[in-house]
Amino acid sequence: MATLRYELHRIVDLLDEDDAIHVLEILKKLIKKNNDDTILTPDEIKRMEEGEAQIARGEYVDFEDIKKEYGL
Repeated sequence: MATLRYELHRIVDLLDEDDAIHVLEILKKLIKKNNDDTILTPDEIKRMEEGEAQIARGEYVDFEDIKKEYGL
């Protein structure tokens, strides 16, 4: 499971801000759809809000920078 989560984090880190916003909305809808009867814990809500705030502050890695760094 840790490997799957690591890969997911790695992929999300490659997204530009616009794409990250769209992916975040998709993930929220997916969580809601699959867990309509499940309430998010306060920690889960806090982590989601922290992620949104990081994106809003520009704390993400631009995909173009990653490509340059790895010569892609």
